[in-house]
Amino acid sequence: MIVVIALGMSAAVAPLTTAVLTSVDQVHTGSASGLNSAVARTGGLIATALLGSVLAAEGGRLLVAYHVAMGIGALICIAASLSALTLLGGNERVQSN
Repeated sequence: MIVVIALGMSAAVAPLTTAVLTSVDQVHTGSASGLNSAVARTGGLIATALLGSVLAAEGGRLLVAYHVAMGIGALICIAASLSALTLLGGNERVQSN
């Protein structure tokens, strides 16, 4: 399971970073890189906190803790998707005018 997650992350992180850095003007590349790094580190901290709570559980509580962590992860993904939809939608409107 960990290997699958690691392969998925390695396949997603480099293209995502490239997309972020190529979608901004050259003068804003440094800011975009800093924001991308800050968001990535925040995501890592959240994942570490959730993983700690799952690994601290034993027996039947382990499965419950895993499901709670996956639910929180899904909610974060939905929030990120809505954020991207809102932000990208705003940029398209500005560019088309």
